[in-house]
Amino acid sequence: MIHTDWCTRTAQPHAACYRLIGTVTVAADMTVLIEVHKSIGVPAVVTLTTVRGPRRSMLPLHVEAAHTLAEHLDHAVGLLVSRSADADSTVHSDRSV
Repeated sequence: MIHTDWCTRTAQPHAACYRLIGTVTVAADMTVLIEVHKSIGVPAVVTLTTVRGPRRSMLPLHVEAAHTLAEHLDHAVGLLVSRSADADSTVHSDRSV
């Protein structure tokens, strides 16, 4: 049995740790799950799983790749969203694109 501080499988013995980080609804019929997994003998991975009806597609990312993806997403969103002093967000018009 392995166990990590972030694992949510605390009630039973297990060979793989898991934690659901969050979900994002990207369309009326599509959700993305962000999860962390760690199995014996392999590095921990962050997974992005698209769920569309009964279909699931999982993209496992090593920590470095997940970090780079997060940085790129943050930069892309930063180009489209400005934050005012009171922390409200406004989306820029895309007319200039």
